Amino acid sequence: MVHEYKGRQRTFQKETTMKFKRTALAVATLLLAILLAACGTKEPNQPPAESASLPGTEWALTLLNGDALIDGTQITLRFG
Repeated sequence: MVHEYKGRQRTFQKETTMKFKRTALAVATLLLAILLAACGTKEPNQPPAESASLPGTEWALTLLNGDALIDGTQITLRFG
C-alpha cells in the first residue's frame, strides 16, 4: 500500500509540474506579445501633403448632403 501511495504522489507531482510549465509558457507568451506590441514602430501622424498648400486657396460648396444648393446661393471657404 505504501508503494501505491508514492506512485499517486509522483503522478500528482508530475501533473502539477506540467500545469505549472503550461501556465509559465502562457504567461511568457503573453508578456512577449505585450513587449513586442509596445516596441512596435508607429509612424508619426503626418498631415496630408495637400494641407501644406491650403493658404491662398478657396473652396466652393456645390452639394450639401447630396442635394444641390438653393439657386442663387454661394458658400465659399477661403484660406489666407
